[in-house]
Amino acid sequence: MKIALQNKSASDTVRWSIVQANDRALYQHPFFEAIILHLFTLVQPDIPVLWVDRSYNRPST
Repeated sequence: MKIALQNKSASDTVRWSIVQANDRALYQHPFFEAIILHLFTLVQPDIPVLWVDRSYNRPST
């Protein structure tokens, strides 16, 4: 798997992971990684996003 994805773009890697999940992918999002969330929603705009409150959130969230 590492070799197959080694020269792929980030969006190709995300697309590959969604296909591997039979289009049933779920992205668990720690909100400090907004660029990754953006990438997943570019590839699959309707991807479910799960936000887990771990009690470390800033007041602004």
